[in-house]
Amino acid sequence: MKRRLMLLAGTFVALMGAFLTYRFFSPTAGVDQQGQPPEIALSHPATQPKGATDMPEVQNPEIIQRDDQGHLRAIYKASRMLRTGRDEVRLDRPDVMLYLKDNQRIYIRADSGQMEGEEIANGFNFRRGRLSGNVTLLFDRPEFGETRPPEERMEDLVRIFMGEVDFDNERLTIRSEGAVTVFSPEVDIRGRGLLIRWNTAPRELQLFRIDEGDMMIVKQVPEEYATFSLPGGPGAASQGEGEATTASAPASHPATASSPATRAAPTAIALDLRTTEPASQPATTSAPAGGMRTEPLNVYRAEFHDRVNVDHGQQHMHGADVLRLTFEWSGREDRLRRKTTKTSPTAVTSQSEEPTSASAPATEPATQPAREPMKITWFGPLVVQPVEYTPEPDQKRYRIGAEGDRIAMTDGRVSADCTAFEFLSPEQTGHLSGTDKTPIRLAMENGEEVVSEKIAFDRRAGTARLTGRGYMLRPPAQATTQPATAPSGDRISWTDSVAVQFVETRQGDRARQEIRNARFLGGVELLEGRTGDFVRCDDLDVTMAPGVSGGRTYPARAMARGHVTARQEGSDIEADKVTMTFAPAGEGEAARARPATVLAEGHVKIRDLRGKEPTIATADRVDADVEARTAKLTGKEATIRQGPNSLVGGQIELNEKDESAVVVGPGRLSFLTRKDLNGQDLPQPREITVAWSRGMGYGNKNNAAAFTGDVDLVSGPDRMQCETMQIWMERTESATQPAQTQPAGERDRRLALNLENYSGRRLAMIKAKGAVRVQSRREDPDKRFLRLQLTGEELLYDASRREMTVPSPGTLVVEDYRLPKEGATTRPADATPAGEMAGAIVRPWQTLFQWNRLMELKQAERQAIMEGEAIMVHRSGRQIVASLEELGLPDWPKDLEEGRRTRLTCERLLAQFSPADAGILDVQLPAALGGVGRTELR
Repeated sequence: MKRRLMLLAGTFVALMGAFLTYRFFSPTAGVDQQGQPPEIALSHPATQPKGATDMPEVQNPEIIQRDDQGHLRAIYKASRMLRTGRDEVRLDRPDVMLYLKDNQRIYIRADSGQMEGEEIANGFNFRRGRLSGNVTLLFDRPEFGETRPPEERMEDLVRIFMGEVDFDNERLTIRSEGAVTVFSPEVDIRGRGLLIRWNTAPRELQLFRIDEGDMMIVKQVPEEYATFSLPGGPGAASQGEGEATTASAPASHPATASSPATRAAPTAIALDLRTTEPASQPATTSAPAGGMRTEPLNVYRAEFHDRVNVDHGQQHMHGADVLRLTFEWSGREDRLRRKTTKTSPTAVTSQSEEPTSASAPATEPATQPAREPMKITWFGPLVVQPVEYTPEPDQKRYRIGAEGDRIAMTDGRVSADCTAFEFLSPEQTGHLSGTDKTPIRLAMENGEEVVSEKIAFDRRAGTARLTGRGYMLRPPAQATTQPATAPSGDRISWTDSVAVQFVETRQGDRARQEIRNARFLGGVELLEGRTGDFVRCDDLDVTMAPGVSGGRTYPARAMARGHVTARQEGSDIEADKVTMTFAPAGEGEAARARPATVLAEGHVKIRDLRGKEPTIATADRVDADVEARTAKLTGKEATIRQGPNSLVGGQIELNEKDESAVVVGPGRLSFLTRKDLNGQDLPQPREITVAWSRGMGYGNKNNAAAFTGDVDLVSGPDRMQCETMQIWMERTESATQPAQTQPAGERDRRLALNLENYSGRRLAMIKAKGAVRVQSRREDPDKRFLRLQLTGEELLYDASRREMTVPSPGTLVVEDYRLPKEGATTRPADATPAGEMAGAIVRPWQTLFQWNRLMELKQAERQAIMEGEAIMVHRSGRQIVASLEELGLPDWPKDLEEGRRTRLTCERLLAQFSPADAGILDVQLPAALGGVGRTELR
């Protein structure tokens, strides 16, 4: 996420006109005690040192002004000087040369001048006056060793043109109502109306103002003033720290002064306001006893007003109502740097031999293209004022800001709209501001967009903070020739703020800052346009990582907290906290990150709506490995539910590749079946619930589930209990369909547990071990019931063959407490033993079967075979042993038959039961073989 904003540079150069004009009209301006010209050539040798102004008219006068130590300050010339009053003179074609420090000079010329003042001991003191007609001010800053006269190097001079200018040394003001034009190697300025005001104690400028702006062209833009970058923008870090050598101050000396191609660029203007002090006197930082400040203010604020526009190459800023620059002025340091550079030929030679580097170029080659100028236009005033004092001024320390209804900025790669911005150097901090109705809008060249109410950043610390409602928009990774059908981009929005952390990376010799962490607060919504997947939460913390082979950075880790809702690959998730990790998808800019792991915590709820019936999972914690296609649900009661099917446990482990599920510890499984435990087909699917205490494992590939520990299976009125149980289900067409023949979406999104395969399935087989108990019960409307109980150490139920086998000692108890059928008789029509036995079985009755080796129950034949010391005990009528109170039954009918008590023992017993419509296991005909013994008590 790169952002670069243009910085107004060179505004301080506008002070040049103020300073040099201020020097000319200030009567006590000091001079440098070092480096004065050895002699002064006067154009009028007959000039009198004193009293010359007593004459009413003087042709070609020349007035020399010196300070108290006799140092030359100025030479005043004119074609004619005419006294027009006691203290007033008129000058025709005045020509003035002022001497400043470092061999710098100011030339002032005009068509005429009207002055008011008085003669003093060492010259003439002008109190106030006016220069009219083609007023020209030339400021000469000759390079070290320069011998050519100013007329031969006008391009190196600062030239200021005005139609008329008034000055008042008593009110300490300079005023020009007309047009003002400045030309210099560094800057050209056009405007209208000039006002300069200053103090004398201490020596400082109070106000520099151009009433109506027009245009400023900054030709030499120092690199550190040219641009600033938000975190994430490209650029050398050394320049961001203010350490790089700029092209405006090269280290090498030009080969010849007259060679324009190799001439060094002029340095920034450095005029010392403390002109009444000797050059060697150190600056003072303390105030005298009276509290009066003695040091001049050296921190300035410049303001451009009304429709301010700045253009610099590809960088543009338009629409500011006010543009403000606060900077520090340090003329003494600049002079020292210039003298050191130009008086150390050895140092220059050594620097010129050093190889060029990105952070400190030793020499600027003659073939290097000139830096593009900066153009500033405005329509209101330009105001420059001193605001404070610092004992150690630094030109690289500045503050820049702008305000407006809509400020538009761009650098050709990034554009920004805002209502205000501010930047501080060398701190490299700043902010952009907007409003809720006019937010900041950043648009990147790659189509990315950022919108927020305020953006504050610290480039050195690599941080940024976005405050207020906003969003970030990322376009689709791959371009398309069909914009109307192109997928939407990724979008993240928030209502509170975003905190961003950056790090610097390098690609070759290019440095750039990339996001490493971003935290979004308040109403966060992340929307993936390609798939429609989303994340909504109160707090989202994203950690980024470098892409593969220079590709896009990608979110290595994302943590969402507070009212989290999300959709991922068709599944919805709700939780208090969700943490996701990602893996890079591949090489190149278009590669997208893939989810690697998902950790959801606190009141987790997952919904998958893609199947025939929605799947819903709830847990305290869900830990999923997306690449391995595994998941673990934990909680007091973690649950997976699909329609009538459900799986509950303290820890549920799913493996989608193996199509398996494991429950560690207690749990229960519920699903539908079309057969009961007696092998009877059901008219409607019935729910089966299996509970256990130690664990469960399920594999969809073998279509089986295993349960351990206090297993309890309940299906309507049927129940089976044991220590361990295995259940096999009949396979359906969808379950047996090869993966390659299934739709791609189904293969990718198949649930690990595959609960939908349970619904309406038929039981194929049940194998139970350890204290097996099977119970079944049927009730009439009057609460009278028929029940069955089967016990043994092992049970195998084959539903497809409708056979149940108990290969261990066991018992079978069948009880029918329903009222006798109408027409039932106590004696059969025939007299055979079988008929006698069958006829004797009337309701209510109780029958107990017991064996020591094996029992087989065949539902198709409606018979049971018991082997090994088989015993049958039968009671009916009034001979049943259970009391009505124990059974919870109403009174028997008064005509209830006496019934029978029968005991049968044998080695092998076959029991024939009534047809299925007669009820479960109605004993119809027993047959005994081997060692038969029968006892009947009446």
